[in-house]
Amino acid sequence: MRKNNYLGINGRLYLNNGDRVSPFDQEATSNAGYVVYNENKAFDNKYPFTYRCDLSMTYTVNRTGCTNIFAVQVMNVFGSVVSYGDKYNKNNKRAEIYKTRSVLPSISWKIEF
Repeated sequence: MRKNNYLGINGRLYLNNGDRVSPFDQEATSNAGYVVYNENKAFDNKYPFTYRCDLSMTYTVNRTGCTNIFAVQVMNVFGSVVSYGDKYNKNNKRAEIYKTRSVLPSISWKIEF
């Protein structure tokens, strides 16, 4: 590395104890064909505990007139399961929590004048 160039390493850890939600009304959901909530018991249920870890590395090249920043980022490095809401399952005619496991890498290059 040259005198005016910098290497940066960053990490971020998200911990979520679970959002409070209204429970499903399964009978009304199966009749309606979409998710129906029981608002008489608002916020009685809770999504499960989730975590997510993000990592990034940047390399900054400083030159007269402009600066180049190269970055590599990976979101959800460990591929943990995250709850993203509710969905209606047409096969068994029930409402379910929508869960996904996604790792999202990205590479970027930024020029500043």
